[in-house]
Amino acid sequence: MNRIFFIDPQSYSNLGVYDYSLLNNNIEFDILFFGNTLFTSPEFKNIKFIPLFRYSNHSNKFLKILSYFVSIVRLFLFIIIKRPNLIHIQWIKFWWLDYYFLKLLKKCIPIKIVYTAHNILPHESKINEFSKYQKYYHIVDVIITHAINSKKDLIDKFSVPESKIEIIPHGILSFNTNSLLVENYIKQFKLKYSTENKIVFATLGNQSFYKGSDIIARIWSETPQLHDESKYILLIFGKNNNIDFSNLDKITNVFIENRFVNEEEFTALLRLTNVLLLPYRTISQSGVLLSAINESIPVLVSNVGGLPEPLEIADIGWNIGEASFENLQKYLLLLINSPQIIDEKKINKENWDNVKSYYSWVDISKKTFKLYNNIID
Repeated sequence: MNRIFFIDPQSYSNLGVYDYSLLNNNIEFDILFFGNTLFTSPEFKNIKFIPLFRYSNHSNKFLKILSYFVSIVRLFLFIIIKRPNLIHIQWIKFWWLDYYFLKLLKKCIPIKIVYTAHNILPHESKINEFSKYQKYYHIVDVIITHAINSKKDLIDKFSVPESKIEIIPHGILSFNTNSLLVENYIKQFKLKYSTENKIVFATLGNQSFYKGSDIIARIWSETPQLHDESKYILLIFGKNNNIDFSNLDKITNVFIENRFVNEEEFTALLRLTNVLLLPYRTISQSGVLLSAINESIPVLVSNVGGLPEPLEIADIGWNIGEASFENLQKYLLLLINSPQIIDEKKINKENWDNVKSYYSWVDISKKTFKLYNNIID
């Protein structure tokens, strides 16, 4: 049986859900999963989990790097001793450590390395990130990306040969939540924000420039038609990464909670949402989008990365094109003037079934494991 080392230093929260959903369908490989000590998903059927990465237990940056370095050294020794047929890396945490680890590994043993580029570049990356990631992309043997747009970026911007890129979708995200807690949060939020019989727009997760959070705030503050508190609500939930929401202070139908949102709260907020706003400036694929698909929530997306792909499979939302004030405002006005089209998208079971089938973890696992076999052979 071929041995695979699956490596994800950031395997917690929704990233841990990805790892679990992908690997739990394994029946043909001897897979050792080297993950984070914060990994909390259910036990695997046919996978050995090794909690190798502990850097996230430290708040001090120096201690984080030191802990990560120790984990990388241990991982290197595991690989040298166990000699897997292939290693599959999910995320880069500290670029220079990750890059030189692979460089040394390549010199020591002949081994194939697969890397999943969930994001082609880090969110809100700096100029020097480009050359770093270009080096990394050229040292690995195969790159998995989730969308056609991301593949094009790898070829055009990073000069990656098309032959080493594989497109495998990111599956829908379904959190292992406590259903009773979710229902309690729904009741709390309904009461607190008076959502009954209103159209609820929402932007969830970290609020950042790359997500277009500032565009949403500006539109809501400058568009009087959206201020009718008897008909509409805007929920902004998640940690604020330097977005100025002061222009919303006097708007009575906007509710902002600048904090971490746990999985039960997140699921409850999704289920209260009529339209999820995703006017991202840059992205490869969005976990928030895939969580919305799981809950059959219509989405309003910009034309970047993998955001428009679900809408090409079935009519489950609206593609606004470029993330701009004019484009997003146009679609928000369309929706409040014709609210019935929101319900039409929400209740079309066939469309949602088609999209969920495309992002099925069973199919995604099969494609990934077939890739493993092709590389090993």
